[in-house]
This record gives sequence, structure tokens and C-alpha cells, in this order.
Amino acid sequence: MTIKKWIKEKIDLYTRGRAVSIRDNDVMIVSYPKSGNTWMRFLIGNYLYEELDFINMENLIPDIYVVNEKKLSKMKSPRIMKSHEYFDPRYKKCIYIVRDPRSVAVSYYHFLKKYGRIDLDSDFYEYLKVFVKGGYDNYAAWDEHVMSWYGIKKDKTEDFIFIKYEDMLAAPEKVLRDVLEFLGENVSDECVEKAVSSSSFEKMRLKESYQSGKSEVLKQSNGALPFVRSGRKDEWKEYFDEKCMLLIEKRFGPVMKETGYDH
Repeated sequence: MTIKKWIKEKIDLYTRGRAVSIRDNDVMIVSYPKSGNTWMRFLIGNYLYEELDFINMENLIPDIYVVNEKKLSKMKSPRIMKSHEYFDPRYKKCIYIVRDPRSVAVSYYHFLKKYGRIDLDSDFYEYLKVFVKGGYDNYAAWDEHVMSWYGIKKDKTEDFIFIKYEDMLAAPEKVLRDVLEFLGENVSDECVEKAVSSSSFEKMRLKESYQSGKSEVLKQSNGALPFVRSGRKDEWKEYFDEKCMLLIEKRFGPVMKETGYDH
């Protein structure tokens, strides 16, 4: 692929998010990239639709950057859709997921390698200098993205639920119940447990392994590198030295404190 064609595809991708037609009764699962959006889609999908995988999820809980507008327009309401957009007032009902920016940075580092956007041997600190400025995608920087939603919608609990990724790790059943109640679903404890089990990292990785050549999301990436990785809470400690900590705290410190990540 030529550089010119690659740039055009990226511009089309980034402008598409704001161009997608949104209905008043849509439910949007929103997060900064690499914050648990895919996992949340699996949790919800495995509860509502029996079994979600990397192929059928685009028909059931579509990614607005993957599924074209014509197909989205044919979906019955209410639609549940994935987005990484910063605040969009058209999103009337929103599930927002936040994750420790240090963990986001590590996960994004590996994601960019998988999709060939940085070299496999890229220096983490040099990458981090670009990451803190939001320089790899058109979704703003982490702090800007989080506060564009949290700062505006945090008190509007009837149409906004704020989920921490770390709470998903610690108590996935409780988080899923909260989300289902937010969606107005009748909650079955048995079905919640089944959905959480079906959405484990091990099972998602297994599905990734045999669907990587068929999924729209996976087939254009380096199949030797995983999309679903460890999901561990403190993996960032293996990457962050004092220099990295100073860099990320200088930029994100106030919002990390606001959202409980200042320790």
C-alpha cells in the first residue's frame, strides 16, 4: 500500500466517526482506544445474543469504524454500537469505559506494533512522548477524551454510566449487572455468570486464534501478535521507569487524580 493511500484510508476512518448517523435511542459503548471496549462488547453480546465472536459482533454490536453506513442504517433500533469518539452530543445514552492511562499506553504500544504503525523494536519512551499528546490517532489525548465525557456527563446517570476497566477485572459480574440494568434488561444471575465465563481473556484469545484471517478487525494485522493480550491491571509497571512516570504525570496528572489513578 502506498503512503498516499494509507493516509487517505486513515482520514476516511477518522472523519467517519463524526459522519455516522446516530439515532436518539442508540446506546454507544465509548472509550479511549485500548480501554476495554472490545471486552465490554463481548460481555454484553454474550448475555444478549448467546455467543459473540470476532466475526458476528460486527452484525450484533458493530464498530462504527468497521461497519459501513448502509449496513448500520438497516439495523433495528435500539442499536448498541462501539465508538472511540470524544464527546458527541448526539450520543443520548452512553456506556463510557476509562482505564489507567499507563495501562492504556502499554496496550496501545503493542496494538500499534500489531497493525504495523510503529516498528517492532520501537523505544517505549519515544513512543510515549507521542502518545501523551494524542499523536497516533484523531481521538484527542487520553485526558482530553476522558474529561470530554466525564466532565460533561458524570451527573447525568439516567443516560450515562461510567465504568472503570479495573472494576471490570475485579468484579466483572457486578459490572455486567450494572450495565444490563442501565440498558433496562431483566437480569438473570445465571446468564450473567455464563456471559462472563464466555468473555474470559482465554476464550477471547482462542476465538482470535482461529478467526484472525476472517475478521475484518484482525485480518489486516500481524497475525503473529495478539489483539487480546494479558489485560493485567499492573502490567505497566514492567514498562514505566521514573522518566516515563514523570512524562505521563506531567500531562495526565490532574485527570488521573480526578478519576482515581494518582497512586
